[in-house]
Amino acid sequence: MKKLVGGSVAILIGIVSFSIFLKSFVMVILGIVPVVLVLSGATIIYLKRDLLKFWERGKKVAAEKVAAEKAAAEKAAAEKAATEKAAAEKAAAEKAAAEKAAAEKAAAEKAAADKAAADKAAADKAAAEKAAAEKAAAEKAAADKAAAEKAAAEKAAAEKAAADKAAAEKAAADKAAADKAAADKAAAEKAAADKEAAKKVAAEKKAAKKVAADKKAAKKVAAEKEAAEKEAAEKAAADKAAAEKASLEQGEEAPSKKTPVKKETTPAKKTGEKKQQKRKPKQKRTPKQKRKK
Repeated sequence: MKKLVGGSVAILIGIVSFSIFLKSFVMVILGIVPVVLVLSGATIIYLKRDLLKFWERGKKVAAEKVAAEKAAAEKAAAEKAATEKAAAEKAAAEKAAAEKAAAEKAAAEKAAADKAAADKAAADKAAAEKAAAEKAAAEKAAADKAAAEKAAAEKAAAEKAAADKAAAEKAAADKAAADKAAADKAAAEKAAADKEAAKKVAAEKKAAKKVAADKKAAKKVAAEKEAAEKEAAEKAAADKAAAEKASLEQGEEAPSKKTPVKKETTPAKKTGEKKQQKRKPKQKRTPKQKRKK
C-alpha cells in the first residue's frame, strides 16, 4: 500500500513538473536529438561492420564445412577402397587356400592311388609266388608219388621174390616187434620217471634256495640286532663311565673343601692354641656353610 501511494505521488509530481519545467524539458530533448543521431549513425556503421564480419565468417564456415564434407567423402571413399581391397585380398587368399587344399587333396589321392597300386602289385607278386610254390609242391608231390609207385612196384617184386623168406622171418619179426614195443614202453616209463625226478630235484633245489634266502635274511636280522645291542651296550657303558667320572670328580671336590690342612706344631704352641680356642667364642655357621656341609 505504501508503494502504491508513493508511486501515485511521484506521478502527480511528474505531471506538475512537466507543466512547470516544460521549456527546460523541450531544450533537453532538443539537445539530446544530435547526440541520439550521432550514436545511431555510429551504431549502424558498427553493426554493418559486424554484419560484414559475420558474412565473412559464414562464408569461411561454409567453406570449411564443404572442405570437411569433401575430406569425409574422400575418407569414406578411401575406407571403401581399402575395404574392397581387403575383401579382394581375402577372396584371393581364400581362393589360394582352396587351390592349395585342392592340390593337397589331389596329392593325397595320388599318394593313396600309388599306395593302392603298390599294395596291389605286392599282392599280385605274393599270389604269383604262392602259385609258383604250389606248382613246385605239386610237381614235387607228383615226383614223390611216382617214386613211391616205383618203390611200391619194386617192393611188390621184392616181396613176391622174398615171400618165402618173409614167411620164414615173420615169426622172428613178430618177436623183434614185441621186443621193440617192450623196449619202447620201458624207455617211455624211464623218460617219465626221469622227468618226475627232474621236477622233484628242481622243487628241492627251489626249496633249498628259499631256505638259504630265509637263513640269510635271519642272519642279517640277527647281525643288525647284535649291532644294535652292541651299540646300546657301548652307549650304556659310556654313560656309566661318564656318571662314574662325574661322581669321582664330585667326591674329590668335597673332601678338599671339608678336610683342613694339618700343621705340625710344638707342644707349647699346641697349649697356647688350646687356650686361645677356649677363649674364642663359637662362631655361628652361615646358611651357605650349612648347605655346603
